Amino acid sequence: MPFILRAASQTSHRFLQWGRDDELSISMMAFNEAIDSFQAKPTTDFKTFAKLVIKRRLIDYFRKTKNKENPAYLESVYTFEDWEKTEREQEVIRYEQALQAFDLDFNMVAKLSPKHAKTRSNLQKAAHILAENDSLMKSLRTTGKLPQKELSQLTGLTSRVLERGRVYVISLALLLADGDFPYLKESISTVSLASSKLEEGGNGNVRN
Repeated sequence: MPFILRAASQTSHRFLQWGRDDELSISMMAFNEAIDSFQAKPTTDFKTFAKLVIKRRLIDYFRKTKNKENPAYLESVYTFEDWEKTEREQEVIRYEQALQAFDLDFNMVAKLSPKHAKTRSNLQKAAHILAENDSLMKSLRTTGKLPQKELSQLTGLTSRVLERGRVYVISLALLLADGDFPYLKESISTVSLASSKLEEGGNGNVRN
């Protein structure tokens, strides 16, 4: 209860009171949602995850009620838009730091990303498998090297393909494995979905 009160009050930028403010009821439901959907991993923290879910649900609430003639609601909406922008910017910084631990940067990732749709799709699957395997991720973080042999066995991709796509696989796996990049993950999902539709022959001209 104190955690929910603190998280909701910080997000709302005002003191909230149980039994008086709808924000706390929404936050309580968001907390229950976090409990149901949380997946424990060494790199994730439940409180951080729960706080993010509470913030997102309150943002939705403020946006839905922003047309009410209540200055407090309107002010909160604008505040949350600023907060969301800042949160996205901070997320990019954290991801950049995660890449730097492997001597990577955004320019390198962009330059070495696969151009062919089929190769990109295969490496994305490899990155997903890597991100979902705690043992392989631990090996990656400990050695700084892509566990090519294990990934080759799990994906059927050759070591040569994995080596050529090493930067892409590592950068994507870091993004997928951590719970600190929800906005970037959402962007990746949108791009992947669009690419999949094209690969299915949406315009009949796409080649792998």
